[in-house]
Amino acid sequence: MSETAETQKSFSKYISHGIEQPIHELRSYKQARFIRRLLMVSGDIVPDAKCHIAVHFVNNVPKAHVPYAGIHAHKCDEVYLILGERGALTYSITMGKEEHIVKSPAAVFVPKRLPHRAEAIAGSGTLVAVLLTPSREKSLIFE
Repeated sequence: MSETAETQKSFSKYISHGIEQPIHELRSYKQARFIRRLLMVSGDIVPDAKCHIAVHFVNNVPKAHVPYAGIHAHKCDEVYLILGERGALTYSITMGKEEHIVKSPAAVFVPKRLPHRAEAIAGSGTLVAVLLTPSREKSLIFE
């Protein structure tokens, strides 16, 4: 298929290959060199998108690393998918005053307005963060 024919397809605007977004550029996060973040879908990337989806590729979390995720909340629900072989990736998930150690594979539902944090603490794998809003930044509530 020619490039001209490809650009004329009406639904090609809904396909995204992601945009590199260093995690420390987000509000509530610090530098984490072992995480590569791709913003896959948001209202700015995909027209008509009513969600925000980011993928965190986690590569060998160092045993001694500086905590990088801050407590925050959103005006909408959020879902984390912690993906990898069984037990290959470990996250510390804080919801309210509770901390949960969660190993892959797992799904975590975070209700809107609940202060939370998700921080990789061991291993390698992938975290998919799904916010039910087109903009992460506009959904943030700081406690």
